[in-house]
Amino acid sequence: MDNMQDILRRIPKIDEVLQNQRLVLFYGTTPRSVIVESVRETIDNLRKEILSGNTEGLDNEEALMDEIVDSIIAKKKKTLR
Repeated sequence: MDNMQDILRRIPKIDEVLQNQRLVLFYGTTPRSVIVESVRETIDNLRKEILSGNTEGLDNEEALMDEIVDSIIAKKKKTLR
């Protein structure tokens, strides 16, 4: 179980992710709540994957950020409708 806890500790913190340059670009055009919600959902999904035994996405920051950006864009499109 300690090993799983060590793996879960490697998940990036939400505050750290929110400071990523790719997300900072959204702050002028997107409500902060949409950005935070997208980050939380993506981090939660990563945590669920890890708990189910899939640790592939853990060290791929670029893929994580791609997923967050895609989520933000999708949420923005949804609110425009």
